[in-house]
Amino acid sequence: MNNNYYIMRHGESVANKEKKIISNPDIGTVQYGLTENGKSAVLDAFSSFDKKDLISRIISSDFLRAMETAELVLKESGINTIEKTILLRERFFGNYDSCDDECYNIV
Repeated sequence: MNNNYYIMRHGESVANKEKKIISNPDIGTVQYGLTENGKSAVLDAFSSFDKKDLISRIISSDFLRAMETAELVLKESGINTIEKTILLRERFFGNYDSCDDECYNIV
């Protein structure tokens, strides 16, 4: 097998910029998408991929920030669809959701 795999983290999101934990799917799937800097970073990162013309699948979390990242890659790669899955969601931080990201040090 001669497969290539690329794994991308989402670009900077509004939540990242606001230093806020957004892990609740009820919020994260519809709010807190990418900032303009995040979109630019995604495109810069994707341009550095070797063999990007051979990409045949894009699989993404259904969180808005991840879907917007996947959509930018989709447009650049010529792929027709994005496969959304809840299996790629980040863990839910419960009571710490919507808190300052300093709370990551607590959990």
